[in-house]
Amino acid sequence: MVFIEIFIGKQALEGCLKKKNLMIKNNLPENCCRSYFGMWIVPTRFGKAMVSTCCHNKFMRENRVIVDNGIKNAWNSMRFQFQRKLISQRNWSFCWGASCGIDPFTDDLTHINIPEVKDAIEKKRRELNYCVKKLVLSLSFDCNNNCHFCYYRHQRRRKNSYQLQDNLIKEIKGIIPDVRKVILSGGEPFFSSRSCELIEWILAEHPQKEIVILTNGTLLHKFGLRRLMRQNIILQVSMYAMNKNNHHKITGVNNFEIMFRNVNALIKDGFGNLILVFLVSLHSKADLEDFCRFIEQNENVKGIVRNNVFESKLCEGIMKTMESKYSYLNARLRFIYMNESIQRKISRKLYNPVHSLRYMLTCFFGKLNG
Repeated sequence: MVFIEIFIGKQALEGCLKKKNLMIKNNLPENCCRSYFGMWIVPTRFGKAMVSTCCHNKFMRENRVIVDNGIKNAWNSMRFQFQRKLISQRNWSFCWGASCGIDPFTDDLTHINIPEVKDAIEKKRRELNYCVKKLVLSLSFDCNNNCHFCYYRHQRRRKNSYQLQDNLIKEIKGIIPDVRKVILSGGEPFFSSRSCELIEWILAEHPQKEIVILTNGTLLHKFGLRRLMRQNIILQVSMYAMNKNNHHKITGVNNFEIMFRNVNALIKDGFGNLILVFLVSLHSKADLEDFCRFIEQNENVKGIVRNNVFESKLCEGIMKTMESKYSYLNARLRFIYMNESIQRKISRKLYNPVHSLRYMLTCFFGKLNG
């Protein structure tokens, strides 16, 4: 009886949202199968870990589990198995309201084509007998910038530090040997002693492991530029503006020159795994063409232009203009359109309770069949 009520409520709500044109889905959700290869781990209050199969966990409580031990067990938790069940039915309702708008990402397609992952998707398996292939880690939210649009800005203001407990980091080290790619995010990885220690550990224990580090670029020289110039390390450096004044308006600190000096040093020394990400905002959109020219002038550098999700529509016009103007650079310069519009927020707020209850009841009763 409860399930019938949930179903009726879900159908009525979907109809209402469609009439109001508020049903927000990804552009090509059929290409998103992250539940079959990815694990995202971020800290919560008091050192616990929020484990999810994608970065959408911040908005959808049912897409994640909170653990203080047993991270590896989350991989086949009931919630993640339920996501795989929905994917097998070509149902991406757990993505509704996501700001990503999958393109799809080339990185995702690479992982989907791993034989055991591909086999699990084709055979619609829910419990997987292989390890995570792509591990995305935020060991701490600590950062030396204070960007006004940062997701984690309000968390850093609280007294409780958002850092993973030592036992969880130990568990993560036990997972890494079987992982194909490790992505380190933050906060700022090079501002966190725990992240720096993990990077050191990976380089020492698994020197061939592919590592992607998402950084603001201001502390690279302190870790050691030469130490980072390795074939298996990819540095993805966020450039919030192309001049000192605009950079300060966004980040709240005066470190533009340090960041730019580090980037130029890497380019000058011929580092081939450098990706520069320009985050378009109201303060930086005037600098977008300067960034495109910078990518044009440096042939060994790849660029990504991404809009700040909270000001997405306000920056979309200039992005489309520059994407058209610099289309001849599309092999090295990519434009990604994120969306955190009012419509998406309303969609999540209205739909979340129904979807969450469906998740919780299904997981509680273990009804994953059918």
